[in-house]
Amino acid sequence: MKRILNLLTIMAMAIILTGCNKDNKELSLKEALSKKYDFYKQIKCSAMKDEIVDLNWGIFATKDKVYELSFDKIYSNEENCKEIPIENLDGEIIGSNGAISVLTKTTEYVFSRNMGKGAYPHKYYSFFSALGNEVLFHETSFKKNPYLLSVDNKIKLVRVNTAEDIGGVNLEIVKTIDLNYTFDDNEKVEKLSNRFIKTNKAYYMVKQVKSNKKECEKYADVPCKYAYTITKADVLTTNYNKILYAGDYIIDKDYNVYFYKKQ
Repeated sequence: MKRILNLLTIMAMAIILTGCNKDNKELSLKEALSKKYDFYKQIKCSAMKDEIVDLNWGIFATKDKVYELSFDKIYSNEENCKEIPIENLDGEIIGSNGAISVLTKTTEYVFSRNMGKGAYPHKYYSFFSALGNEVLFHETSFKKNPYLLSVDNKIKLVRVNTAEDIGGVNLEIVKTIDLNYTFDDNEKVEKLSNRFIKTNKAYYMVKQVKSNKKECEKYADVPCKYAYTITKADVLTTNYNKILYAGDYIIDKDYNVYFYKKQ
């Protein structure tokens, strides 16, 4: 009898330990990201091994090249991306304007309708470049205040007058919202991508919330008012060195693509 009890005790301990090991099993990168973001598919794009400066509406840019990007089909090079030739690039690419153009500090390169034929230079003046070299900016999906701006490590949302209003020159900020977020010591903002902020230590996300949600959703004559908050994107921060891009999409080092789950 004692022998049987000992055997049952050993078996019970084995079951408990197995359960603990299962619970403590480290999630794969894909599993971890899929808990927060919607997995879409895995793509093939060797050019993404270089730092992605910007990714927007079917194109992405590194510091010196631009690529078409198709999630649904591959190109004749058997990859999901294909280079768009740009002649006489006059500096590092610092951002893009949708699928219309990419920007250096002094020039906007506008794509022709057939992207494969390349791009042409178009001189422009931007208030962003006039603010100084330490300024970062990116268009967001917020309708009222579409640009996310970082000036001296301070995050702002800004609204600008449209190109139609002023013929595309001397753009001006017409509204500024200071988000009043203080980063840790020695933490520097490195990149803005849609609603995401990447520093040298972590990822953050800007969230828009209705400050009068109950009233504006109930009454037809009460407009919604919005407030903005910055929160740390914990899953992206935990996997900081395994993320290729976080913005309109999330792309990890294995070229898995995820979409942001709307809260």
